[in-house]
Amino acid sequence: MRLPEWAGAFASLDDEPLAELTNPGLVRRGRRLAAAVALVRAGPDEIVLTCQGVEVRLRPGGVRAARCPCPAPGVCVHIVAGCLWAGQAASAAGLPPAGAGTVAEPTSGTTGTPAGTTGAPADATGQPTETTGIPVNAAGTTRVPTEATSGTTGNPAETAGPPAGATGHPTETTGTTAGTTEPAAGTPDGPTSGATARPPRSDPTAAQRAAAVGVAAVVEGLLAQGLAQAVRADIDRLTRSGQQARLADLRLLARLVATAAGALRALTGRADDTTTAAVLSVLAQAWACAQAVSSGTVEAAGEAVALPQRLIPLAARWEHTPSGARTFTLHAWDPEAGRLEQATNGRAAGADPGFVRSWDAPLLWQASAARLCSGMFTVHHPSRRDDGSLAAASATSITAGGWDSVDLDQLADQVNGADSGPARTRFGAGADRLRILLPKRSFGLGALELDEIAQELVWPVTDRSGRTHRLALPADEVNAQSLTWLVQESKLIAITSVGARPEAVFLLDQKGLRLVSLTLTPLPRRRLEPNWRRRLLGLDRQRRAAGTEPEPDRLRRLSATLSDLVDDLAASGQRSLGPHHLDTLTRRTQELNDLGLATPGAAAGALLDQVTPARLLWAKLILDRVTVLLD
Repeated sequence: MRLPEWAGAFASLDDEPLAELTNPGLVRRGRRLAAAVALVRAGPDEIVLTCQGVEVRLRPGGVRAARCPCPAPGVCVHIVAGCLWAGQAASAAGLPPAGAGTVAEPTSGTTGTPAGTTGAPADATGQPTETTGIPVNAAGTTRVPTEATSGTTGNPAETAGPPAGATGHPTETTGTTAGTTEPAAGTPDGPTSGATARPPRSDPTAAQRAAAVGVAAVVEGLLAQGLAQAVRADIDRLTRSGQQARLADLRLLARLVATAAGALRALTGRADDTTTAAVLSVLAQAWACAQAVSSGTVEAAGEAVALPQRLIPLAARWEHTPSGARTFTLHAWDPEAGRLEQATNGRAAGADPGFVRSWDAPLLWQASAARLCSGMFTVHHPSRRDDGSLAAASATSITAGGWDSVDLDQLADQVNGADSGPARTRFGAGADRLRILLPKRSFGLGALELDEIAQELVWPVTDRSGRTHRLALPADEVNAQSLTWLVQESKLIAITSVGARPEAVFLLDQKGLRLVSLTLTPLPRRRLEPNWRRRLLGLDRQRRAAGTEPEPDRLRRLSATLSDLVDDLAASGQRSLGPHHLDTLTRRTQELNDLGLATPGAAAGALLDQVTPARLLWAKLILDRVTVLLD
């Protein structure tokens, strides 16, 4: 059966463009599956293949035009295997690799959106201007650090903001590093190769521009007086500006402002778990989004995120705070949209005594944690909260499914890829990254360690790539018993962690895959050895609050030092640099420039000329993105 001429485009396809469309792990799995691909038929318009029992259809449009009926969104492992098989078959048939450049391009009708420019609009001195917007792509992701193409190995490479065009808006050309042009970002599924025209985009209306300008003005006003002096009236002004954004159909901006208002309310209320640095970070995101909308460099309304139809549970957590508040949080994956979802249900202290920690009682959407964690389920009548998470609405219900159609390796690749790299810099991204860790089969689960200073149980887990993650839970007897049982349980195949905290584990027993919540699922806990009990009881008698942080590298120390300085200036409202601040800022800015990190260097250096609210917010935004990408 002869392959059509256009199949020659696959002959030049290698791992690199495929990894850009998906991720390296998925490409490796696709290569292993390619040997099992079988040809069903080949016609002038379509090649039909079978892979793991599903039919993959290849078409002239390339990788993105391929179709697979499996539940995985976008380019799945079956499509990768089929494309690699087609490349090998085309080479063996001697087909010319003409048109190979179209392999990774989207087909007609696919909305590929090149990313915006890196950095802030610059003036003649290279400093960010105070009035123009911040370039972001349609998904709200700032084009801040990307992987280094030259300079210091392993550090995010930065480029200074591009010169503004005649209208004062940023030009479309991306920044360069060491003379190499940075590629456009492409669609949320991954970068595309070749030049892609920017799709039409509606400019913000006058009402939307006015709402965005109002948000920026309120945020700058907060910093002008100093966050430490914020009062209830400031929170009300910020909340009203967010309501105006919502009325103007600025969904993304309204969500960011609502989050910022909540954080500021907690700060003024002297909440123990809220810091000035955290509040400044969310204010900087809201301000940056407002600037981008007002200048027309981001889609005004933001992306309207579709509600999920099916979800794969990843973790369930119960939390009971010292004040008496109780919360249940579900983390899940939407396989159709390729998106992480979160839903939280909670009660204030003293409210609804029936809402208690239970594996079998209803906690969310009229379903128990046991039912929610029983496998992929269908969601009926879902809705969203203002912050974009799924609402715990009483009208929502689920139909429980199972794990039969879930490929855990593929699920881990998709989840880890969706919440890593540039995706971590998007507006509204959570502070803690959710990951599915697949431990090495031999010695992947390390022995428990007790950090007596931090009051934590540390669980070293080495994944299949050889990277060791130091997961941590509060040091108490229940956690020690649970983790001891899991370390000794040979059927553990995956761990869901949020930040450094393990939330759930996947076990494989006689009945198949099983999701276990570390805070809800009843576990056959093992009795602790006497020496462990003595050490844990000793911690109870002498509690000391501390955090377990790895020794920071040079770039992390630079970012942390500059962030502390920016936080101090924002809290106090100070507009002049003292001798210590001046010396620190000068030295650290020079270090950033020496590392080739021009954008954070320019953002920090702008404060040497003049300390303004806009420059403080821009510097905080850039430094936060550097820190996120170092994770």
